[in-house]
Amino acid sequence: MSLVRAVLHLAVIGFLVLPWRCEVLGDCSLTTTGITPVNDLWTGIYHGYAGALYPNGANYPPPEHRAAGIEIATNQIRPLNASGNYDPVNGRIVMISVGMSNTTIEFSRFVTMANADPTKNPRLVVVDGAQGGQDASAWVSPTAQTWSTLNSRLAAAGVTPAQVQVAWVKQARANPNSLGAFPLHAQVLQSNLEAIARNLKTNYPNIKIAYYSSRTRAYTNDPRTLNPEPFAYESAFSVRWMIENQINGAANLNFDPNRGAVVAPWLAWGPYLWADGTNPRSDGFVWLCSDLQTDFTHPSISGATKVDQELLAFFKTHATAAPWFLRPPDQQISCAVMLTQAGWSPGMTVPFFATANSQAHTITQYAWTFDDGDFSFAQNPSKVFAAPGLYNVRLTVSDDAGNTATRTTLIPVQTNFWQDKTEHGETAGAGQGVK
Repeated sequence: MSLVRAVLHLAVIGFLVLPWRCEVLGDCSLTTTGITPVNDLWTGIYHGYAGALYPNGANYPPPEHRAAGIEIATNQIRPLNASGNYDPVNGRIVMISVGMSNTTIEFSRFVTMANADPTKNPRLVVVDGAQGGQDASAWVSPTAQTWSTLNSRLAAAGVTPAQVQVAWVKQARANPNSLGAFPLHAQVLQSNLEAIARNLKTNYPNIKIAYYSSRTRAYTNDPRTLNPEPFAYESAFSVRWMIENQINGAANLNFDPNRGAVVAPWLAWGPYLWADGTNPRSDGFVWLCSDLQTDFTHPSISGATKVDQELLAFFKTHATAAPWFLRPPDQQISCAVMLTQAGWSPGMTVPFFATANSQAHTITQYAWTFDDGDFSFAQNPSKVFAAPGLYNVRLTVSDDAGNTATRTTLIPVQTNFWQDKTEHGETAGAGQGVK
């Protein structure tokens, strides 16, 4: 490359990433904002808006929406050939990412992590489509260059748009302070996210599911910076409102052919990534200043690894993901989960105890998700459930040969649990095993 071409090349790169450049105005002493993670809010209100990931203060989808996602994952996501026709022998299931610089930093590493995991479905091809400098506004047109770039990455991976069936979307708006105070900037992002959902269906006609996540924690609250707090935190409301619109039957986000024209995939939360710095959320997850680069916004290697671990736990355990993400089981792993009692009140710590055995192989991993965006890789984790509900806690155990076993444990959390036990003369604390 000549000197002139090299200079021009660098100039083009600088132009592409310019929207995401910012001054270093962060502060590692910003270890807490005093804001409660959305999935821990329960009945709490944030600036007049209800918390939780889903409607009615719940951190999991309504039964009908959940059932639809499970049916899609179990029966509709299948290996497809290059033309989009079912091919159980040579077909592929393609999962893509859509997002900006943070997303590609995280997902490009996740591709490597997933491909190295022996439990991954051999028919699954994971492609990072996220692009640096391309915030949500760069994806709102179905013919934008961002989609063309994504398609070129599909081609490089040896797959086609007709084989794309799953997406992980993590988006934001650069410099959201210019869009107005909450909820205005979050409503603009919500509109962009809904457009992206429709564009996914337009550009990838066989797509079935799109999981959305909001931003990770920033260590800056200076409004002049790229995506400071509380804007990063508030992006969760954009995701929640979009998904709520689909649940409520919005025609411009319909995924169900029985309800009219299908214009979007089934939408749901992926992992919830935000934690208030060093203040642990209900699964103990924290986000340190060292988890960010020197701009206090983009993830460092440690931060990207944390996100990748959340993604891996989610896809290996979630009822709408495990059926297509994991390879078909070829060996039975014995696995059980033990609980210390039959129910809990909000705010109590729930300890989990897992045992597993694989004949002729070694157990290598315990992956947990708790139905509210939280996760763990501990064999015996503890978790606080802030809001009442009936939680489907899922554990996927893996061995060194790539075999897996998944168990679901129902955790009832209710405000009057101890009162009910006392009134009926019962004693909480009886152990139970769930298989």
